[in-house]
Parts: sequence; structure tokens; C-alpha cells
Amino acid sequence: MKRRPFLLKLSLTLLITFTCLGQSTMVKEDFSEHGFSIILSDDPAFGDELQKLGFSTNPSPYSVVVKNTSQRGIVAFGMRFTKRFANGHIATSDVTETQPSALVDRGRPVRYDKPYGVLVMPGRSRLITPENGIVNPSPKATTAHTSYQPNLSWTITKVELDSAVFDDGEAVGPDQLDVVKRLKAHVDALQDLVEEISGRLAKGERLNAVLQDLTTSSNTGFSKRDVRTMTPTNLDQVYSLVRQHYLGELSATETNAGEEIATRRLRQLQYTIRPRIHPKGGS
Repeated sequence: MKRRPFLLKLSLTLLITFTCLGQSTMVKEDFSEHGFSIILSDDPAFGDELQKLGFSTNPSPYSVVVKNTSQRGIVAFGMRFTKRFANGHIATSDVTETQPSALVDRGRPVRYDKPYGVLVMPGRSRLITPENGIVNPSPKATTAHTSYQPNLSWTITKVELDSAVFDDGEAVGPDQLDVVKRLKAHVDALQDLVEEISGRLAKGERLNAVLQDLTTSSNTGFSKRDVRTMTPTNLDQVYSLVRQHYLGELSATETNAGEEIATRRLRQLQYTIRPRIHPKGGS
């Protein structure tokens, strides 16, 4: 009889231990109420999602899947991974992804020759790693799922969606990573440029002359790499850098392919109705 309390205590201890082992070492914050959620790597649904995406192995022990169950495409999002190192130090790793061209033009739904392509299609998922952001499977990937745990000096304790923008321009989240602000600056810079060029063409100016004039007056001193990759170091630079990038693209197209092709590209870039990027319920 005296052994029963001990056995009962041992059983409860083991139960608590195994329960804790089965719980996630990561916590998440997402926008599931808006149809955009995170699936952690130890979630029972993660393996199935990985297989559907075509991965043979999990490319990172801290991969997560983002899933879009809404009726709209996702054109931008920001995600923050919180790391805890063995010495107790806390750091963050941020992932920001944008696809401005996928914003819906209410005046002209089909603006591009290529198919409509958002970051996360309605009803679809994408794999995200803290090291590389969105990851696509290799061409030789199979549907087998293998997980592993390399010897790292840190662990991920939290994964949170900071912001998301739908293809109709509606944005959710606090936007501490400036994803929404950068997207708006990108759209405004491009549309201001193409509207300015179109306006001068409508007055009878030649495209070559307009592009040369704007190139001279818009030179902001960015490096060629900055213009090519459009990777500004701060939010204030986004507008100028995007403007210079597309001005360079149009100038190169006009020089190499001719005025007709460059004019066609100009019309392709311009929205009939500029997207209104706005917070949910806001103006």
C-alpha cells in the first residue's frame, strides 16, 4: 500500500514530462483571423504541407509554412523569427517579401503578358526559412519528408507575422518591419514616373528625349548594384531608388529594343486605377 503513492507520483511525473516533450518549443502569432496563418515545423499538418509543396527534405530545422486560406492573393508580408542563443542572448531574423506587380488594377485586371503571380495564391502555401525567406523545392525533389536537427548555437522561440498585404491593397498587422510602407512607396514612385512620362508624351515630346531629361535630373547617386537589386538601406530611399530603377529599365529598353517596345513597356507598368494600399477598415 505504501508503494502506490510513489507509483502514482512517478506516473504523473512521466505524463507531464512526455506532454512537455510533445509541446512546441516555438510559439507563433499570425493572421489566421484574416486567412493567413503559420504552420510550425512540429505541427502535425507540417509534413503534409511540405509534401504538397514538393520537398524531399526539410531545408531548415526552423522552417515554417505560411498558408493562405483567404480568397485573395498575398502580395507582401513581413515575418520575424526570434532567436535564443545558448548564452541567453536574444536576437531576431526578419523576412520581408513583396510582389508589387501583383496588386490588382481595378481598371485593367490583366496588365501583364505573363500569368498573374502573387507570393501566396489563395488556397496555397509557401515554405519560409529564417535564412532565405521563401524557398522553392529543387527540380529533383520528391514527396518524401525527412526532418533533421543540426547542431546549432541557437533556437527559434517565436515566429510572428508582422504584416501582410492582399492583392486588393488591404494591409493587416503593425508593420514594424516597414513592409507596407515600402510597398506603398514603391507603387507611388513607379506610378508617378510613368504618369509623368505619359503626360509629356501626350504633349508631343519624344520618348528618348524625355528619358534622357529625367535621367539627368533624377540621378541620386545610387550604385549600380543598389539600382539593380532595389535594396535601400532605409525607408526614405525607397521612392528615389525605385524611380531610378524603372527609369534605367525604360531607358535601356528604348536604346536596345526601340521606342515602340519601350512605349509598350511603359503602358504595361502603368495602372489604370492606382492600387490603394490601406489598413483593414481604413482609408
